[in-house]
Amino acid sequence: MKKLTVLVFTAIFTLTALAGCSSKPAATATDRTPQSDVSGAAATPGDSGNEETYLTLFADFSAGSSSPESETRLKDIPLPPRNEMPASNALIAFFLADSLSEWTGLDFALNDVTYGEEDSITVDWSADSTLIAGLGDRSQKEDFQFFDNVSLNWFMMDSLALTLKHNLPVTTVYYCSDGKPIVLEDMATQGLPILPVDQSYEGSAFFKAHAGGRGDLLEDADVPEWWGEYKCDDTNFSIGITNFNGQSFLFGFYNLRNGELFYDGAAGIYSDDRLMAEYGEISFALSEDFGGIDISVPASSEWAHLSGRYERID
Repeated sequence: MKKLTVLVFTAIFTLTALAGCSSKPAATATDRTPQSDVSGAAATPGDSGNEETYLTLFADFSAGSSSPESETRLKDIPLPPRNEMPASNALIAFFLADSLSEWTGLDFALNDVTYGEEDSITVDWSADSTLIAGLGDRSQKEDFQFFDNVSLNWFMMDSLALTLKHNLPVTTVYYCSDGKPIVLEDMATQGLPILPVDQSYEGSAFFKAHAGGRGDLLEDADVPEWWGEYKCDDTNFSIGITNFNGQSFLFGFYNLRNGELFYDGAAGIYSDDRLMAEYGEISFALSEDFGGIDISVPASSEWAHLSGRYERID
C-alpha cells in the first residue's frame, strides 16, 4: 500500500525542514500541558496580527486512564505560511506522524493515509514502525521511556489518534498495517489482542473498560459464545478460547495426551458473520447452539491435521 510518490516525500521533507529551521521566538516549538479539551482545530498563538500557524502534537501517557488530560503533554509546532503549504490533508497527516517521531524518538512510520466518509481517516502503519516492530535495541529518549509493549502500544496509538483528530477534520480513526488487522498479542489482557480493520480506534480507556468481557461492544440479543474449551476425539486435540471482546478472541491448541500447548494466536471475527472467525489459514465456524466449532485448514498446510469438529467440554 505504499502509494507515495517522490513528490510526496519531497513535500514532506520541505515541510519538516521549514518547521525545524525557524529561529524566531514566535516559531519555536514548545512543550506544554493541556489547558482545555483536546479536540478542535489547530491554534494560531499570539495576537490577531500573528499569521504564524501552528499544529499541536499530543503525547498521551494515560494508557487506559479515564482522565487522559492529566497524563497528556502537548507540543506546538509551526508550519510554513498557508500559501506555501501543500493542499493535501494526507500530507499533513504524514507530517504529523513524522513530527511525533522526531519528538518522541519512536518511529511513527506510515504506509498510507486515506480519508473516508463521515470525517473518518484510515492509517496504515508500516511494518517498520515501533508499534509493529517493537523497540528492539532503539535508544529511548529520557522523557519517552517504555519498559513494556503494552504501555508503548497504548502510547503510540493514543498519541497519533489524538494528534490527527485535533489538527485535521476527522472524528473517527481506523488503524491497520499493510491493509490487514493489527495483531497485538501482548494486549490480550487489555481487551485488544487484535484490532480489526473495520473497528474504529476508540482509545485505550475504551478498550480497557471492555477487557475480558463483552460489554458495550456487543448486543445482548446476539452474543456468539466464543469462549470455553472444545475437544476433537478424531485428532486428539483440544482448543481453549478466551478474551472474547466482540471482534476477536485468543485461542490455543493442546495435545490431549500430555496437555501441551503447541499452537496459539488471536483470531478475528468476521464483521458480516459473527459465527465465523479466521487466523491466517485457519478458519473457525461456531455452531448456532455454540456447542461445537468446525476447524478448517487447507490440506496443503503444515497445520492441516488441526481440521475437524471440536465439541464443547462441559
